[in-house]
Amino acid sequence: YTLAGVEGSPCEGSTFLQPSRHKSIDKNTEITVAAFLEDDPTGDICIMVEEGNNRDGGFGASLRQFDGRFVDHGADTGLAWKGLGALHPFRVFCRTVPDQPTAEPTPAPTLPPAVNVNTCVDWGEGLEVGSCIYEEIKNIVEESLGNCPHDFVRELELAFGVSGEEAVKYAVDDMCQNGWEDADNTTFEDVDPQFKALFMRKYIEGDTFLNDETGSFQDTEVGNNIKNFHDNQAKDTKVNSFTSRLEGCALNSMMCCFGRDRQPNDNNGNCANPLDQKCVDADPADNSNLCYTEHDSTFYPSETEDDIHCHGLAWADESGDFTNQLKYNNFFYISLYDHMYQRGYVENVVDVEEVPMCACMEDMNITVTRADCTQIDASLTFTIKYDEGNDYQLGAIPGNDLEIEFNSCDGINPGNGNAQGNDLASYVYRLNQEGKISDETQSEIFETLVGYANPGDNENEEACINAYEVKYGSDVTVERYEFPKTQTNEFVHGICVKSSKYASALASDNDLVYVAIENVQSGVRMWEDRDYTLAGVE
Repeated sequence: YTLAGVEGSPCEGSTFLQPSRHKSIDKNTEITVAAFLEDDPTGDICIMVEEGNNRDGGFGASLRQFDGRFVDHGADTGLAWKGLGALHPFRVFCRTVPDQPTAEPTPAPTLPPAVNVNTCVDWGEGLEVGSCIYEEIKNIVEESLGNCPHDFVRELELAFGVSGEEAVKYAVDDMCQNGWEDADNTTFEDVDPQFKALFMRKYIEGDTFLNDETGSFQDTEVGNNIKNFHDNQAKDTKVNSFTSRLEGCALNSMMCCFGRDRQPNDNNGNCANPLDQKCVDADPADNSNLCYTEHDSTFYPSETEDDIHCHGLAWADESGDFTNQLKYNNFFYISLYDHMYQRGYVENVVDVEEVPMCACMEDMNITVTRADCTQIDASLTFTIKYDEGNDYQLGAIPGNDLEIEFNSCDGINPGNGNAQGNDLASYVYRLNQEGKISDETQSEIFETLVGYANPGDNENEEACINAYEVKYGSDVTVERYEFPKTQTNEFVHGICVKSSKYASALASDNDLVYVAIENVQSGVRMWEDRDYTLAGVE
C-alpha cells in the first residue's frame, strides 16, 4: 500500500516515519517521536490515523483531550493510504514543538452512544464460506437474506458498523486477513532448522552452500527435510515469509532465474557425473533469454548469457485470495522443492550483487523474454460470525481443512487470447482479465517479461532489442562473431570493439570472464589477476 495526497497537506516537505506494520499493533502501545531541530527553533509533529474504521488508536476522540496543543486538521487534507482499489483517508493531527504558549485545552464533544440495529443474518451462528474473498461472501450472504428489507451491502454495513460499499469491501478484506492469521501457520525454519531469516535472504541472493556446492540433494538431510515439508505442511498450512524483501512486492509477483545446474541424474539440465568435470558450471534447461541487466544497462545479445531458467508466481490484489495468502507456499515449492531439490537449479544468472536469484518482480534488476509459472489451487472453509475472542466483532474463523495443490499455471496468451499453460506473463494476463490485478501492474510486469505476446518463443531476440531501445532510447544492432578455438596452452590477449553501444564476450573456459570498459585509454589495468597495464591506445 502506498501513501497518497502528500502535496498540499500538513506533511508536505516533512520527514515521513514509515511504520513497519500496517495494523497489527498491540493495544496500549506507547510511541515517542524525537525531532532534531537545527535551523528552525520550532518544528511540527503530525500523526495521521485512519478515519472511519475504528483503527485510529482512539486518537480521533481522545488525542486533543490528552494534549490540547494538537490541531485537528480533519480527514479532508488529501492524505490517505492507497490500496485495494481505493483511497482510505487519514485524519491528521499536528502540534508544534517545543511547547508554545497556548490556551487551556477545549474538551472534545461527547459522542452519542452507538445505535443498535438488527441484521437479517444471525451472525451469532454465522455463515460458512469456501473462500474468504468479497465476491464469495457476497454470494453466500445474498442467498441468506431471504425476505430481508435491505440488500447485501446494507447487511454488512450493519454487521461491521461501517458506511458505504467501499468501507464494506475494506472491512471484509481486513476481516479475511485477520482470519488467515488464525489459520495453521508454518515458517521456513519448519522446513529445515538452518533456514533462518538471514540464511534465506542469502539463499535468494544466490549466496549459501545450497547455491555454491555441487552434487545431489537426494538422500541428504537437507534434501529429505525439503521433501518431507513438501509432502506435508506445504500442502496443509500457510507458510509465512522470512524477509521484508518479499513482503512488499508492488507488482503482485516474484520470479527466480537460475544460472547453474548442480545436480546430476535428474533428467533436468546438463549436470552429469563425474561432477568435477561435467557439473561444476553446468547449465539448467534453457527456457528464457536474458535481454539486459538494469543496474548497468548491459545488453546480452544472442546466447552470451549462456542457458538460463526462469520460473515465477503471481497473485490477486485481494488479500483474502488463496493466491495471495499462500504465495510463500508457492515460493517454497518453486524455489526450494521443484527447482533446487528436484532439478538442482541454483545461483543467479549474472554473478553480481545487484542481480538476485529470486526476488519480487520489480527487484530482479533483469529483463527477460519469459518465465514458467506455478499456480496455487486451494480450499479452506471459513465461518463468518461474531467472534467472542475479538469483542464480538464480525470475524472469519478458519477451519482445519486447508488443502493446497501446486499446478502449472492456466493462463491466457496476451498475443492471441487462447489458453496458454506454464507461462507467467499469460497467467498475469488472466488475472488482469478477471479483474484481480490492475492494468498498471500488468503493464509493469510486462516490462520485465518483454516476450509476453509470444510465450512460446524462449529466445525472442527481437523483443529484447525492442525493449532495450524503448528503455534506453538507442538503436541496438546485434552482431555476433565466434573466434576459432585457441591452440596454445597459454593465451595472452585482449578484445576491443568500436562503434558499439555495448559489447560483451563469453568464453567456454569458465574462469575466463570479460568486463566491458567504455572509452578505453592507455594505463587501464589489462587483466583482473595482474597489475599490468595497457599501453599505446591513443
